[in-house]
Formats: sequence, structure tokens, C-alpha cells
Amino acid sequence: MRRGRRRGGRVRLRESDDPGTVLTTVPAVLAAFVRSAKSGAFDA
Repeated sequence: MRRGRRRGGRVRLRESDDPGTVLTTVPAVLAAFVRSAKSGAFDA
């Protein structure tokens, strides 16, 4: 996965195995997702 910033503060995440797949979000949403993942919120 690669991460980059765009104008307006948006963050783009690109799957390195499939470069055509790009997810665009804002830093606050990405940070909330990472915090949730680290806390185990998505563990099965």
C-alpha cells in the first residue's frame, strides 16, 4: 500500500499490487480507522 497527500488535505491510498485501486479520504477519517484497527475493533 502506498500513501500520498493531495491538495485540500486529502489522503490517497493505493494498493501496490493493483495500482488502479485508489481510496481517497481525509486525515481524520484515516486516523480514526487506524486507531480502531489497532484497538482490535475489526478482529473476528
